[in-house]
Amino acid sequence: MWKTDPLSAAYLTFADPLAIGLSAIGGLLHPVDRRDPFGLAIGLCEDPERRRLHVRAPIAPGLLAEVGIAGWEPMPAGRPFDVALDAGIVALDGERELPFEPGERVQLTLRPDAFPTVDVARCMHIAAREGLFHRPSRDD
Repeated sequence: MWKTDPLSAAYLTFADPLAIGLSAIGGLLHPVDRRDPFGLAIGLCEDPERRRLHVRAPIAPGLLAEVGIAGWEPMPAGRPFDVALDAGIVALDGERELPFEPGERVQLTLRPDAFPTVDVARCMHIAAREGLFHRPSRDD
């Protein structure tokens, strides 16, 4: 996702200022580690009456965007967060989209350890240390 204009909120399980994408927006406001037992809820807004600040965030490789922020708060595990829209789309990581219609109520709840995850950085460090990507030269 490289356009933030149509977004009204972001609910993040981690927020990393070193990342690219929506996580970077959260990371520049309130970093949340992948192992933290909470997430971050962010209200996005370009309306000057409701906007508290702008964040310049890397939302795609080579692309910095000025993102209007109405507010943010930690998202404790187990607490439901209401999506404050009459209709719209909930976009999940990996390009999955779930539309909802007027009259439908949408809530998001962070569930720690809901599914197994892979610590990619740790895996790559171990693989490098163990030489798993080394191949013999073909010059023999």
